[in-house]
Amino acid sequence: MSESNEEIRYILKFYYKKGKNVTQAVKRICDVYVPSAVSVRMHVALVGRPITDKINAIFEKLGQNRHISSYDVAEQLGIDHKTVLAHLKTTWYTKKLDIWVPHELTERNLMNRAGQASQTVAKPGLTRNKVLLCVWWDWKGIIHYELLPPGRTIDSELYSVV
Repeated sequence: MSESNEEIRYILKFYYKKGKNVTQAVKRICDVYVPSAVSVRMHVALVGRPITDKINAIFEKLGQNRHISSYDVAEQLGIDHKTVLAHLKTTWYTKKLDIWVPHELTERNLMNRAGQASQTVAKPGLTRNKVLLCVWWDWKGIIHYELLPPGRTIDSELYSVV
């Protein structure tokens, strides 16, 4: 689309002032521009004040006080609380330890993304640093137990000795 959303917003406003409804305005715009310039669903998002005004006002409040709650921001700006949360979510802001901060991944998290293949090197042996506890019991309780040396497991040879 060669025309920006702001320009199309002004054109929609012009048609509304002329008394046209949504479908008539969209048809006229699509006749002049390409058919995919605007749709009935898209026009709903374009109607009203530009979003940047709200976002700038929200960030101005956060810049003054990082501890402010989203309810207080909504009350001071006179907008809905859910609108404030939606704008903060779209700009990747989150509240951690009572402070609004941008969500940034660490280097380790960036390297360990979902969807990447896991490491190609096999994990070291699982019994290398572990000690195995062998316990024999019956209906009365434990009869015998012993700790095997590190790296040793129960096999037929050890079982026949015990």
